[in-house]
Amino acid sequence: MLARQFTHQTIIQPLTQHEDKLTGLHANTQIPKIIGALRVAELDDDKVWEGLATFFWNTVSRHRSVSIGGNSVREHFHDDDNFTAMIEDAQGPETCNTYNMMKLSKMLFLRTGEQRYLEFYERATYNHILSSQHPQHGGLVYFTSMRPGHYRMYSSVHESMWCCVGSGIENHSKYGELVFTHKDDAIWVNLFMPATLNWQDKGVIIQQHTRFPDADNVTIEVSPGDQATTFALNIRQPEWATDNLTVAVNGEPVDAPLNNGYHQITREWQAGDKVSFSLKPDLHVEQLPDGQDYYSVLYGPVVMATPVTAFSDEQINFVSDDSRMGHVAAGPVCPPEALPMMLGEPQTFLANLERTQQPELAFTATSNVAIAKPVKTSAPTTLIPFFRLHDARYQVYWPQLNEAGFNEFVTDAKAEASAVSALQAITVDKVTPGEQQPEVEHDFVGENTRAGVNNGMHWRDASGYFQYQLSNTDRRAKSLRITYFKGDVNRRFTININGEVLAEVALPVGSPASDFYTVDYPLSPSIQQADQLVLKFQAGSGSVAGGIYGVRLIAE
Repeated sequence: MLARQFTHQTIIQPLTQHEDKLTGLHANTQIPKIIGALRVAELDDDKVWEGLATFFWNTVSRHRSVSIGGNSVREHFHDDDNFTAMIEDAQGPETCNTYNMMKLSKMLFLRTGEQRYLEFYERATYNHILSSQHPQHGGLVYFTSMRPGHYRMYSSVHESMWCCVGSGIENHSKYGELVFTHKDDAIWVNLFMPATLNWQDKGVIIQQHTRFPDADNVTIEVSPGDQATTFALNIRQPEWATDNLTVAVNGEPVDAPLNNGYHQITREWQAGDKVSFSLKPDLHVEQLPDGQDYYSVLYGPVVMATPVTAFSDEQINFVSDDSRMGHVAAGPVCPPEALPMMLGEPQTFLANLERTQQPELAFTATSNVAIAKPVKTSAPTTLIPFFRLHDARYQVYWPQLNEAGFNEFVTDAKAEASAVSALQAITVDKVTPGEQQPEVEHDFVGENTRAGVNNGMHWRDASGYFQYQLSNTDRRAKSLRITYFKGDVNRRFTININGEVLAEVALPVGSPASDFYTVDYPLSPSIQQADQLVLKFQAGSGSVAGGIYGVRLIAE
């Protein structure tokens, strides 16, 4: 088949062996390849290719995704056992990734009927997709940062056209896709949201009425038209419910046996029949996948988030302009000491949440919460569905500490924030080697070069060369700071700027005390006076240039 010839075997073949080699790859470049592979498997009934799609889905959804259903940082898959970048970077999960993971989940669900695909689809719908469009002006989100206290940028209707605007417009027309499915003489209710099905083959109208997640009651009204009709109505038993659903028809409890995860009611349906039940969602916490002490709070499938105030009287423009990087929330990060902390055991924190009396779902945290340096203290800490939290800094993942560690955290956080701020102040330009977007923006060119990720750090090396173009804004740059890995040894290369040799390097440089270390190379007067700097790493004969883990022009 021609489709197989166009399939990227470098990605496909490891997955057929159930090998995860995704770390460091551009995430959304890979997901459509797997969608295509699964389509080939469907046409050929190829169990091996179906298996690779299943393995990929499980790897991404279970080991590489956060509570909202999204994945990737700066568009790339990070190490699946190190989510540090996820809770530190402004460029969190990309909406397009989830758009494509939902496509893959839908295909797998319709092919297998397994509820795990539906559970992921539901989670991603409520939390990543529904949250990604502004409810008033309609702007769409590219990156949804998971960094506590950060924020999102929304597209401008007339000035922004990102990939996540294109897929985003489609996203919000698809909410009804999997609410119902049907086959022969059976209908399945998969998702719990207001929806109407016109089952034309049966001449039946089915309407689902609910205010979930604000209220837990669901009513399904069956209208079979002029004459009674017999069919099976299957209602999903969600894994996030605290108990099995208790189903009633026209107010009377009925026996609805559980069959493959669905409560089945088979009867002759009359006009006006109403099926009712309560969902009974579980309020629970979900830890960051790598086991770090960050916790997300969920009510059933709905992620709860809290607004965060980082600075007094801060004014943020949440709508992007038409600039190249306008989709990135590039403003100041929230000082860690301004964040609400989960103090003590997560289950104790959860038990002390109080649901408010307002009609819309919300909780207040009145105990087991600590803020090292609160900006405002007039209101209690409130948690609302993330999909309703717009035009604000927010916290999806709560940092968790015991009381003994809280004071130490405050001291360390202040020191780290001060160091980051000081480095930012002297940075003239920077590149993260091995990351697609920064390299594109800095005119990357290379020959015989490789890239990857090591302990969460992107790198690039070459047996040939690679180069970038850096901007020496206001001719402020005085030095070039390069980050190396101490495990790279016996490597020789030249660093050139604008054709001038800046340094002859032999790795390692000195005796590094830590795994990653930096070396500053002073710029010559002629280089300092140039507005644009072409930085080139050239391997020595028979050797390798790099790995280079960071490139930064600094003004000192």
